[in-house]
Amino acid sequence: MKKYELVLVMDPATSDADRKSLLGDIQKSIIEGKVENTDDIGMMNLKYDLWQVTWKNRAYFISLLLELWEEAVNELRKFLLYNKSIFRYQLFVLWKNDEFVSFGDVHKELESIIDGRKDTKFGQKVTFYSHKDNQKYITWKALPMLAKYLTRFGDIKPRKYTDNNISTQKKVREAIIRSRELGLLDYIRS
Repeated sequence: MKKYELVLVMDPATSDADRKSLLGDIQKSIIEGKVENTDDIGMMNLKYDLWQVTWKNRAYFISLLLELWEEAVNELRKFLLYNKSIFRYQLFVLWKNDEFVSFGDVHKELESIIDGRKDTKFGQKVTFYSHKDNQKYITWKALPMLAKYLTRFGDIKPRKYTDNNISTQKKVREAIIRSRELGLLDYIRS
């Protein structure tokens, strides 16, 4: 069995009862797996409109930690595909050294870290993730810090400016791409 993180981007007009029934249906559709943890992130503003429709710039986010067999992943995808209350969903594989963190906990810790840091700028260098203690914050949920790893045009800063080693830079890039896919970071800034 592998561990997966399922992120649901839902319609903001969906009621709490419908959300709870959807989570119950997801639990029932997983036959030989289980839902280990749930992170109800809540309503968030999106950086771009989903499906090029102007009124879809807000969404309700729920993140689930699942333990599934690889065969059950296709069944879960079929279940989520035809649900009208889900705008978008992403299913990420969690590796052995990855851990499931709560959105609120990550934001509280990062706010205290960002407020405590001195803003000494040496060009455009951002070296937060180059320290081994801070690598636990490499997740798509660390939006304030991931935004600092983007240039003013929306590109990912190269290793030359981040002092990351190759594996850390790849993880940061993956986290930025995941948050872009969910609509929480811009692809291009103008």
